[in-house]
Parts: sequence; structure tokens; C-alpha cells
Amino acid sequence: MTKMRRSMVLLALLALCSPASLAEARCAPASLPQEVREASFVVEAVLERAGDPAQFRTVQVWKGGAQAPDRFTLGARRGRGTWPWHNASAQGDRYLLFLRPMANGFVVRRCGASGSATDARRGELRSQGLQPQGRAAAGAGGHQSDPVAVVEALFTAARSGDFAPLTELCDPAGEGDGDTRQICALGRDSRGASRFVEAFRNGRVTGPARPRGDRASVPILFGAAGDRPETIELVRRSGRWYLLSF
Repeated sequence: MTKMRRSMVLLALLALCSPASLAEARCAPASLPQEVREASFVVEAVLERAGDPAQFRTVQVWKGGAQAPDRFTLGARRGRGTWPWHNASAQGDRYLLFLRPMANGFVVRRCGASGSATDARRGELRSQGLQPQGRAAAGAGGHQSDPVAVVEALFTAARSGDFAPLTELCDPAGEGDGDTRQICALGRDSRGASRFVEAFRNGRVTGPARPRGDRASVPILFGAAGDRPETIELVRRSGRWYLLSF
């Protein structure tokens, strides 16, 4: 081996043993069952504001019950990289997060199971004996105080198969259109729910609510592939938001 070649090999070995590389090596991957055991809360949450920190809103709780946070922030740094929620393009995306309390909030394990919420990962949680509890319709300040949270309840019901909360989402004044009334009726009789599940399970809210007094519009994507744009209209009655039309 030539002197130059020996020098190159030595430099490569030194790079592998750098503090940053050693730090990465110490990040042992944690399996989903391990995360379930060790996390204080397991939640599905929508990214409300991207950045560092990023702000999330819980829409479904898998572990932790009523003690799970409604809203929380997470740092975006991930070792020498960043989490997806650092980017504005991820706003509105839904994540499965294994939360661990810290002095000033929560963190997720850098090499753990936190990431995008998918049906496959929900299946893994069910195999661990967990069942989801909807949190979408209850916002800070009271039940159905947030129009976006009311719309999120549609996606949560479609993914979880728990249609009972839908009965509370229709306009009590009876002004809602036929589509919204059919959706709310699933809470009492789930026959025919397959069409609703197909339409909403892959959907998501794509932007903030646009309020107009006691009316508001919320943009969504829905459909079997989650790629059909639509706008859901809501009405506020006595401080609560209800579905009106879409």
C-alpha cells in the first residue's frame, strides 16, 4: 500500500470515528412495541404550524386518554437533520407521535417510531392492544369550538370506524344539506358507512378555516385517493360549530 493510500484510509477511519458519527451510532432504533411501552402518550396529530418548534393538534389518542395534550409543540431538529414537520409543505399532514414529557413540553425519540400516520401503523397499534379515542371535535374552550377540529372529526371517524361522534356534528337548526345529514345519521345507523369511509379515510384538511361571522369554510382533500379538492361549510350556533354543506 502506498503512503498516499495509507493516508486516505486513515482519514476515512477518522471520519467514521468522528463525534457526530459516534452520536449517530448511539441512536439505537426503537421498535413500535417498545415505543408503546415507554411513551407517556401515543397520539395522532395534525401539523397546524410548521417550523422549529412546530405546533400540532391532537385528533386521536391511542394511549394516555383524557390526559393526552390537545395541542403541543415539538422541536424539528433530528440529529444532524430535521423532522418533516420543519417544512411548510407538511402543514396539514397527520402524524403518529410517541410523546415523552420534558420540562418544557414533549419530545419524540430521534430513532423511534414517530412519523406519518398510516393504516399499516394503526394496525400495528391495534396488534399491541390499543384502540383509538377521537379527540377531533373537542377544542380549547369547549366542545366544537374550532371549525377545523369539527372537519377533522370526519377523517377520524372514517379511519377509526367509530361513527358515534358524528351525530353531534349536524346543524341543530336543521339547515344542513342532505350530504351532511347522511353523514351525521351514520352515528345512529352505520349501514352504508362503506361509502363514507372510502371518501374520507385518506383525506385531510389543507388549510386554515376562513371565518365569515357565524359561517366558516374549511378546504379539504378527500376521495378514495385523497386527491379531490372540496370545501366544507360550517355554521356556528351558541358558540359551537356544525357541518352545513359541502
